[in-house]
Amino acid sequence: MMFGKPSRRQLAEMCRKLSTLFDAGVPVRKALALLAQGPGRLSKEVIEDARASLAAGDSVTEAFSLHRGYFPPLFLTLVEVGERTGTLERVLSYLADYYENMDMLFRKLFRSMIYPAFVITLAILVTGMLKYIFVEFRANISGVPPPPGAAQQAVVWHFVFWFGGIGLLIAMVVLFRTVLHGGATMDRLLLRAPVLGKALQKLAVARFTWAFQLSQAAGLGVSETIQRGLLSTGNQAFAAEEEQVLSLVKSGVGLRDSLEASGLFPRDTLEMIEVAETSGKLEESMGRIAKNAFGDAEFAINALAKAFGWFVWAVAAGVTAYYVLWFYAQYLNAVGSMMS
Repeated sequence: MMFGKPSRRQLAEMCRKLSTLFDAGVPVRKALALLAQGPGRLSKEVIEDARASLAAGDSVTEAFSLHRGYFPPLFLTLVEVGERTGTLERVLSYLADYYENMDMLFRKLFRSMIYPAFVITLAILVTGMLKYIFVEFRANISGVPPPPGAAQQAVVWHFVFWFGGIGLLIAMVVLFRTVLHGGATMDRLLLRAPVLGKALQKLAVARFTWAFQLSQAAGLGVSETIQRGLLSTGNQAFAAEEEQVLSLVKSGVGLRDSLEASGLFPRDTLEMIEVAETSGKLEESMGRIAKNAFGDAEFAINALAKAFGWFVWAVAAGVTAYYVLWFYAQYLNAVGSMMS
């Protein structure tokens, strides 16, 4: 049976509750029973399946792994390490912090995009209405009735052109990323885009450093820590560099130089990692680097939202100006035809 994946907020709530219950000494099966009875929005069937698995003698990792498509890979990996090292409550607390931070960033990004998207949609709707009015107006001043449904057809084609064009662009992006496996190429191009690239880079670095710190705290080895960190970025350009970075690390190259070889990490982050390596406090320092990275990501997202807002206003103004000039030209043609 397929279940919809939980949101970042749901994962944060689950990890926080389980961490608190485990820290208070509540047995795992009892903790899951309390979780299933609570007001949370997690799938009750998934939790009940995990409880049944535990009752059959399976480990916590095996219980959660029954639905691998439901829980993120990073969650399953760190739960396994936390269970193996006896630090499950601490790992879950770290995961709760991680998902809360990611939820905050993405919510802020979504909220900042709502108004610009509303503006461009309103501009398309208004120009469509003006197009309908103009077809009727032209018929009145020319004295020649338009073909039946001409005004409605003009409006339909207007909406098809704009909304269909946007939909087609989205479909082409999805096709290129999934079917043609061009996600890494596209993400690398986007990283070079003005403003947008900086926001995507800061967000990916924030996720990498946080996942790295989590994995180190949970006791994962360096190679697996790097692998999980790169996959956690959610950016295929970073994930594509996994083989190269791991190869360099295994050959004895330092973490800072191995990450620099990817050409994706900003210099300030690399310098902080180098200091952490030199001091021998990589795990502790990665926590501070992750907090700085999330702050930088939030700043970059705010800058992106402002830039996107100005871009949308420019597009809306351009669309409106184009149709004003078009209406005016059509009006002159209609008046000229009438006088002739």
